Amino acid sequence: MTSVSPLKAAPSQDAFSKKLLDVYARGDVEGFLSLVEIDESTPKEIRAQHREEFMHDAKKKILGVKFEALSGKENTSYERKGETFITTLTPVIKVVVSFDDPNERPKLISSTHLLGIKGDEYRIVSVRIAKKPYPTMPEPPR
Repeated sequence: MTSVSPLKAAPSQDAFSKKLLDVYARGDVEGFLSLVEIDESTPKEIRAQHREEFMHDAKKKILGVKFEALSGKENTSYERKGETFITTLTPVIKVVVSFDDPNERPKLISSTHLLGIKGDEYRIVSVRIAKKPYPTMPEPPR
């Protein structure tokens, strides 16, 4: 007889929202970065970009956090300067953080983050450099 394992429950959106709102409320960039899935091959420039985006957004009043289904058009890879970058996790959902900033037009703005799952938690997806395939051996002469 074959046993069937039960489906694993999706991570808690409420738990992730609370963590995200907490780091924004405290302006805690290190706390925010701890929610991002950064790989050892994630370039320093990408790490700095996560930091700068958070610092820019942390100055604004948060109106809310909502989760949205993926559209199916999200990029999971791109090339830059001869390197291929891929996501650190497979995106499964996105989270949208809405802000009210009177200094920006339009006043209502948002930041959207793709989320993947690691273990039993949502993690903000980053990118890493894709490992290059091993070179192929030439065909032997016939």
